[in-house]
Amino acid sequence: MDLWKKGNATGILEGVTIRIQFLGCRTNLAEAEALASTFLRLGARVEKKGPFDAGVLLTCAVTAEAARKTRQTLRRMVTEGGGAPVVAAGCWCEQIGLDSVPRGVHYMVGNRRKSEIPGIVQNILAGRDQPFAVMEDNVCTSSRWDELLLDTPTMHTRAFIKVQDGCSRWCSYCIIPALRGRPVSRRAADVVREVERVAASGCREVVLTGVHLGWYGTDGEVSLGSLVDMTGSVRGIDRVRMGSLEPFSLNVELLDSLAADPRFCRHLHLPLQSGDDGVLKAMRRGYTGRDFIELAAAARNRLGDELHVSTDVIVGFPGETEEAFTNTLRVLDKSGVGRVHLFPFSPRQGTDAAKMSDRVPAAVIRERMTRAQEVARGLLLSEMSRRKGGREEVLVERVGAGCFEGLTEGFLRFRGRGKAGCNEIISVAVDSVEKDMLTGPVL
Repeated sequence: MDLWKKGNATGILEGVTIRIQFLGCRTNLAEAEALASTFLRLGARVEKKGPFDAGVLLTCAVTAEAARKTRQTLRRMVTEGGGAPVVAAGCWCEQIGLDSVPRGVHYMVGNRRKSEIPGIVQNILAGRDQPFAVMEDNVCTSSRWDELLLDTPTMHTRAFIKVQDGCSRWCSYCIIPALRGRPVSRRAADVVREVERVAASGCREVVLTGVHLGWYGTDGEVSLGSLVDMTGSVRGIDRVRMGSLEPFSLNVELLDSLAADPRFCRHLHLPLQSGDDGVLKAMRRGYTGRDFIELAAAARNRLGDELHVSTDVIVGFPGETEEAFTNTLRVLDKSGVGRVHLFPFSPRQGTDAAKMSDRVPAAVIRERMTRAQEVARGLLLSEMSRRKGGREEVLVERVGAGCFEGLTEGFLRFRGRGKAGCNEIISVAVDSVEKDMLTGPVL
């Protein structure tokens, strides 16, 4: 569903076309949505492709490959812009030196300053700012909240609501704490007001997201569980789900809060990364494979057997033996996860893992990735197959002639037969599984 459109609020950027792209995580997606919403309020037209008067890229640098894609995307945006100003923002900007900036980029904006991008673009187009300029804070000491505001989702039927930023966990493979900075939580009242705005636009589902979502509220305002209840209580919101939640953040109090809220979708994304205790210790994850299995069981005990647990796994972390890899596959099976996102280990400069000498050969990583992908396909098929013959509630995202597609409460893709309207939540019967999608008729 394509919801990009022309805004008509203030008219400050009337007639101006803005291209907004993002790479990487759901937090970047939430920020891109909020920026698009702001540009629309200013009267601009926001597009994903085609000619543009100014371009904005929210960058990623979580891995070396992500940084490469950022540079590639920026070069393409500069070329396609034909001289139009281009603004790069986010993690890659925090990480690189100025001598690495591609030619044609007019502004570099760090994390915690992205809300200023619309003003920057206005000034560039009015000739009040000259390239090249840099805007940044020291994110490792800053406690400011970057006030990006969303009125209506533009990229999905559901709204991604950013409620938390930053991380100080310092897992040995992760550069994000250095790029996103210290943890900070958004005021609960501001979150609720944003949810009220997106509900007024017709949005039925919100996704709470953050860099380390589980740390929301640790600075003392309200807990994450309370925030889920507050957002779900907004009139017009029928579903609330969460983005990625670190296993060590899922405690009994949070599970009880989620179980008590019927609007919370029965899906949790809990990154495992490895199922081997030695590798987990080297990663500085703070739990064991057995802990993860027990956590998944506890979550199902409180949220019901219909709960879908998805996860992330890094294959080939330094020191991963064949036995360690097998342990990971065993934990995936024992914990009953469904969808598994697999990532081959890639050393990230600036992390402790990049300095480790016991690297797994690339050929071994490729072979283990192939095996892990086969296991992951089986786990997803099992997760979907157990829903055959049952009933699901689907949020419709796309419609066609006599068919539609959408997401179940458990975050599984569904292709349906029958009539349905976009953004409707409808009851369906599941009668088959096709590849990675459930199928069936409208009830």
